Amino acid sequence: MTLILNRNNWRELRQQTPQPQPDGWTLDGFEELLGVPAYLGHGFNCFIELLPGITLNLGDREFHQDWMLKTPVHNHPIQIVFFLSGFIYYFDDVHPNLSSARTHPSTYWGC
Repeated sequence: MTLILNRNNWRELRQQTPQPQPDGWTLDGFEELLGVPAYLGHGFNCFIELLPGITLNLGDREFHQDWMLKTPVHNHPIQIVFFLSGFIYYFDDVHPNLSSARTHPSTYWGC
């Protein structure tokens, strides 16, 4: 069964997640490392601010269960996404569904 989270649930889980410390990593002031809530899986995302308004997000995450984050409509940055496994499914006609089955990077307006 898919776990459905809203933004407040997601924030609460993130606040309970300890800061990951991968071996050999030293973060600079323009980098942020966020862990995956243990309730959902394990891994981390590393956000690197390349320039003001341009961020590189590298993630190494594995989830124990399917989950969904419900968010209200909002402005979206341009993103380029590569999936090695898994997928993102959107319940609207605006965003394309993305998965590792694609053979090319997908550029889309996403969150």
